[in-house]
Amino acid sequence: MAVSKMKQCFRGPACAAITIVLLAGLAGCPTAPPTDDNGDNGGGDTPVVTCVALSTTSFDTDTTLPAGCYIAESSVSVNDGATLTLDPGVTIKFQQNVEMTVSAGGKLSAVGTAAEPIVLTGEEEIRGYWGGLRFYQSNSTVNQLDYVTIEYGGGYHNANLYLDGTSSSPVRLSITNCLLQNSESYGFDFDDDTVIEEFNGNTITGNTLGAGYVSAEVAGYLDDTSTYTGNDNDVVEIWGGTVKTEKTWAGIDGDYLVSGSLSVSAALTVSPGAQLVFEAGEEMSVYSDGSLAAVGTADRPIVLTGEEETRGYWGGLRFYQSNSTANQLDYVTIEYGGGYHNANLYLDGTSSSPVRLSMTNCLLQGSDTYGFDFDDNTIIEEFSGNTITGNTLGAGYASAEVVGYLDDTSTYTGNDKDVVEIRGGTVKTEKTWAGIDGDYLISGSVAVSAPLTVSPGAQLVFEGGQEMSVYSDGSLAAVGTADQPIVFTGEGKTSGYWGGLRFYQSNSALNQLDYVTIEYGGGYHRANLYLDGSSSSPVTLDVTNSTFRGSAEWGIYADTDTTLNEDVEDANVFIDNVGGDYFHEV
Repeated sequence: MAVSKMKQCFRGPACAAITIVLLAGLAGCPTAPPTDDNGDNGGGDTPVVTCVALSTTSFDTDTTLPAGCYIAESSVSVNDGATLTLDPGVTIKFQQNVEMTVSAGGKLSAVGTAAEPIVLTGEEEIRGYWGGLRFYQSNSTVNQLDYVTIEYGGGYHNANLYLDGTSSSPVRLSITNCLLQNSESYGFDFDDDTVIEEFNGNTITGNTLGAGYVSAEVAGYLDDTSTYTGNDNDVVEIWGGTVKTEKTWAGIDGDYLVSGSLSVSAALTVSPGAQLVFEAGEEMSVYSDGSLAAVGTADRPIVLTGEEETRGYWGGLRFYQSNSTANQLDYVTIEYGGGYHNANLYLDGTSSSPVRLSMTNCLLQGSDTYGFDFDDNTIIEEFSGNTITGNTLGAGYASAEVVGYLDDTSTYTGNDKDVVEIRGGTVKTEKTWAGIDGDYLISGSVAVSAPLTVSPGAQLVFEGGQEMSVYSDGSLAAVGTADQPIVFTGEGKTSGYWGGLRFYQSNSALNQLDYVTIEYGGGYHRANLYLDGSSSSPVTLDVTNSTFRGSAEWGIYADTDTTLNEDVEDANVFIDNVGGDYFHEV
């Protein structure tokens, strides 16, 4: 080719700007560039750069294009076995609707400099004027773009730069210090079968649909030294897919727009400042082989939100059988979810593979259901400093076991119903129910088969017919104060609305009620407080400074095999109990 013979001509000072004619056998160099005469007798004449057609647009052998301006009149292809090298200062102007493709087995090395970038552009400065640069199954470490501008493409492919691989032949590319601008679609489109060796220092701006379009896996190659703003829509769109290898999603200066449901099946880290904006109905699930570490800061929280600020707009964040100690949410906002799962944050485990999570300094708001839903097979390593507000059904929904992970440094108010709903279940390990600033709404009967402590200020509100039983392998220490009593009450303030509190063969020295109000029970058992022992396992309980009100039968009913403090009648207050205040079988 003539290109190899002319290479020296494009590097001498006399050839800074010349008319390039790629003709086989051409040798030598023009002595001076042409100028335009502006009539000032030689002063200020400007060199004219004339672009000429590439002599070939199908590269089958290794070829180097020296600095200069070229026109691609038809689509350019770099074919199997060929390496095309673009020297600093190369400009290729593409005619309308043509494209450039690096095919499987082909390679492209385009390494410019800050002073002499490489430019791939349209013959006219119109978005979408040409198709763009595509790498198709080209899996070579030679592929490199550095100080390259790609602009006015996206008229055929989905972007200025389109990477199109397969699982057996992914595209491999390094992209640094590049400018991708003025595409009719996206700046870049990287499919799921892409390996980015390096991505930094790039600017993606002025594009119609957004900065980029990627899968969940490939989003992890992007970095925060690049800029993604100045587009018509300042987003990198994640079309969905699965995070299959350990990745980090950077805190980029645009949003991640999630247009398809995300699956996490490897270790995923989300960096401070990252904004994940979900389209309607989409969700994010962390599976048993995956983990999520989303650790923001007070100044740069991580946000998972809906594209519209509407309750239930997207599905929410779910952890499904992910039992990893890496799972952590800190300074994370999750909002406007609950449209598919039962909450903004849904933990869904099994007995053999529980969900494990640490959750601190988080904001859960604007759910169409609950702020959080923690099922019975959940382990919360830490839960503190969280705010759960503005949710439709309440702050949270949890089992009797899991509610013991909640704390009183978090806030649970500002919801349509300021409750954490306890759907029932069994307290199976030693737990403390904190005195939170909302109510515990008991919608299913609760069994206590381990030591349970209820803290001062806790309000337990029972739906109709529900009850709470402390069994032989459990105990209950409910010790309030005069200023912060503990209350067991019915959602309806009528006698017998709920079943009552029962101790069944619980012979523990830990059993204690002090500054406790129990009211509107007796609808199932015979009293607000019903003590039911046996000769081999009597009930032992100390009851002081407590109030028993509005029972359908007795305030306290104790069977023969029960031991109470001797001053139980004098040390407590009894009000409006239908059957009587206190009865102890002899």
